[in-house]
Parts: sequence; structure tokens; C-alpha cells
Amino acid sequence: MPRLQFIERFSRYLLCEKTSTIRIVGHGASGKSSLAKDLADESNSAFR
Repeated sequence: MPRLQFIERFSRYLLCEKTSTIRIVGHGASGKSSLAKDLADESNSAFR
């Protein structure tokens, strides 16, 4: 059971990574300061 939970969380984390990458492409260089905060928030919520 814990293994299944890990896979579920990990796939959710990968999903967050994908949306973050899209956001990087969309924002470009201008959104870099808020981007680090977004990445931290997303990775935190993925493992909550």
C-alpha cells in the first residue's frame, strides 16, 4: 500500500513539473522571480 501511495504522489509531482515547464515557456524571462516561488508551492502541494 505505501508503494502505491508513492507512485500516486510521484505521478502527481511529474504532472506539476509539466505544468511548471509550460508556465516557464509562457512567462519567459520576466516571470523568473515569481517562478521559483511557484515551483516551490507546486512541489509542496504535490507531496502533501
